[in-house]
Amino acid sequence: MSFDWGKEFQIGRDVFSLHILGRIKTEGLIAILPPNPNDEAINITLAESAPHNRGENPIYKGVGPHLFAIASFISFLNGFEGYVMFEAKTKLIQHYKDTLGAYQIGSSSHSTWLDPPPVFLVTLREIRRTIKVIKK
Repeated sequence: MSFDWGKEFQIGRDVFSLHILGRIKTEGLIAILPPNPNDEAINITLAESAPHNRGENPIYKGVGPHLFAIASFISFLNGFEGYVMFEAKTKLIQHYKDTLGAYQIGSSSHSTWLDPPPVFLVTLREIRRTIKVIKK
């Protein structure tokens, strides 16, 4: 993985990992701020697919949307109706709009808002199927 995930734990973030059922190998990680009842959504601070799931020939496709579905599920559990927020890198804003149905909030910010239906309802179906990420 490219990011320092140990640091995420050290600064108090909740980190979730995605695995294929019955396997130890991590397919992706996502970190969120601990839920705060004063917030309106779950705030994603970092998400990353494993190196073997990126690029032109990933072993598994769909890891990223599954990670966002985990955050959306946590959002539902905490009364935020599935809403999540995250700050996107400039070059990824359009990617998140296209693949997740996310939309940018604020004119000069990279903050991005994700309503639950575009990602959650689609990927929750996959989660219910024991997170069988499509093997290429």
